[in-house]
Amino acid sequence: MSVFCSGNEAIALALHKAHTSLVVGYPGTPSTEIIETLKKNSHKKQLATTSDRATSKHEQKNSSPPPCKAHWCINEKVAFEMALGAALSGARAAVTMKHVGLNVAADPLMTSAYAGVNGGFVIITADDPNMYSSQNEQDNRNYALFAKLPMLEPSDGNEAYLFTQLAFIISEKFNTPVILRVTMRICHSYETIDTTQTASSLLPPTFPYPPKETTPYFDKTTTRTIMLPDIARNRHSIIETRLPKLAELNSLMPINHFIKGHGTTLLITAGIAYHYILESFKNTPILKLGMTYPLPISFINRQLAPFEEIIVVEELDPFLERELLVNGIPYAKLRKRSRSFYLGELSPERTSDLVLYNKEPAKRRYQNPAAAPNPPRMCSGCPHLTIANLLRDLDLTVSGDIGCYTLAALAPFESLHTVIDMGASIPIMLGMQLASSSPVATAKQTTAAAKIAVIGDSTFLHSGITGLIEARYLSPNGVICLLDNRTTAMTGQQSHAGIGDHPFNPTTHPIDYKKLAEVIGIKNTHKCDPYDLKTARAVLSDALAEPGISFVIFERACALIKSSPPPTKEKNTPLLESSPLAPTKNRFDPKAPPPPRHLITPAEVQNNCVRCGECLNVGCPSITFSDTLGRPTIDKASCIGCGICLAVCEYDALTQKHPSNLLDLVKLEHS
Repeated sequence: MSVFCSGNEAIALALHKAHTSLVVGYPGTPSTEIIETLKKNSHKKQLATTSDRATSKHEQKNSSPPPCKAHWCINEKVAFEMALGAALSGARAAVTMKHVGLNVAADPLMTSAYAGVNGGFVIITADDPNMYSSQNEQDNRNYALFAKLPMLEPSDGNEAYLFTQLAFIISEKFNTPVILRVTMRICHSYETIDTTQTASSLLPPTFPYPPKETTPYFDKTTTRTIMLPDIARNRHSIIETRLPKLAELNSLMPINHFIKGHGTTLLITAGIAYHYILESFKNTPILKLGMTYPLPISFINRQLAPFEEIIVVEELDPFLERELLVNGIPYAKLRKRSRSFYLGELSPERTSDLVLYNKEPAKRRYQNPAAAPNPPRMCSGCPHLTIANLLRDLDLTVSGDIGCYTLAALAPFESLHTVIDMGASIPIMLGMQLASSSPVATAKQTTAAAKIAVIGDSTFLHSGITGLIEARYLSPNGVICLLDNRTTAMTGQQSHAGIGDHPFNPTTHPIDYKKLAEVIGIKNTHKCDPYDLKTARAVLSDALAEPGISFVIFERACALIKSSPPPTKEKNTPLLESSPLAPTKNRFDPKAPPPPRHLITPAEVQNNCVRCGECLNVGCPSITFSDTLGRPTIDKASCIGCGICLAVCEYDALTQKHPSNLLDLVKLEHS
């Protein structure tokens, strides 16, 4: 069967085919669609295919894989440890995350190499060369070297499909976690995937396949999962013994192959760069690697003799270059890449520059692909718009975090001044506050120190609670703003532990952030609706005036979350106050969720507009300046009727019509 899908979807199909029991992770581009695909299609039997792992009697009788459990965790460390727990119990498990997420999971990553597994364990890390949606451009291939774990690098969707299954076989054969490293281009590129392919075709004839039966449970008599020094020393020696065996297997697998050509220069490559070479160079000798750690050094040495020069074509760090040199490849043969190619992703054009000239024109260096300008911006009616405007008006130093609200750092707001990593907003504010109160602090340090930290609900649960506890412990003067939009919005409205809705646990309930702060010991806690601009401004001003740490929760559901008005029993009765359409001074009830799209009444600019520009400064993409009319105008198709712009207009030049009873509502719905 053939399926046209993205690389991420191909990985999801492979996880399903491989009888994976548990797939967990934390959402982050470019890896998000792996778990999203599994969650959406877990009930569809047509996605099930014959598994390579049908070795037990039970699996032979049930060749169609059962749906695997796919779950978004509170952060990558928790996800990694959950997947490791499943693998220690004898089940197949996978954890997926973007490249920076592996930093969060680095602690268990390093020790999992020592502890080993009972069932297959695959670590899927999705790198983001060129930083299309990330805060750095780190090369996670270095983690394989750091943790001494085998690593597979597919070059396209078909290889991603096969390598995912192969990773489980290697994991179970060598009792080790296996890293599957993909990049944005592979994750998001679409192609036809042949789902009849099996990972067994990638194994050498001498490989014992089907693999041995894994321990189907956790053996509590074993000591290898107890990382005391004496046990860990022994496990480290096992790792060092395992690496040469993995390199030997790698040299025998057809995932590495040599393409003959003309000339005395050999191109060594892996990943997406392989296809760029095929597109740009014909009849050129190519050595394509599929498992890039440990290197198949025996296989590589067999190909090198006739060549006078070796050029490594890879993105980001010189990972393959270094590994080739460490493994004895003659330095004189290896041409070192220019450092300009350590930046950004490759393309066919950059690949040609690298191979032919080892330099590139300045105009092409490290640039985004040519496209119409489309800067990132908040959505129409985003509740974060209010906060971004309030922070801009206060003109204070604000430490920010990772989320949609990070866009408040851009024009027209420019109201966030630090964005480093998940959960950093609170500790950075604390560090600035402590430094500013130091006896050696200058007056400028004191006035420039951050007094406000801004963090979203998903990021707060991910890694912000520890910062909140530290803030209560130190209790400097400052305000922590929690922007609760009831979802992980930036990556596609994924659920999280604070929402209180999960199919695995129907008895779960939402987290009360105000009570959580109070239990920690923070006395100054507040909650308000950001759509209520007047109240939000007053609450934030009061919090800044309070001594010690204040915790302010701005609670309003993401504008993209679907909702519907509550039912009414009788006709011709006034709408309930909790209805999204209940009028309160030209705006929806601040406590109500966003209205259904088909019931939205957009705001309108009236003729008494004085062209002051305050509504434009709100930063809502639905509000633009019309050269034809000579004043701002509102796009009715994208406006969600939140009323934020109405609140900032001092001249009542913005209006919004609302139905006053159920009959008007029905007319509106059918108009």
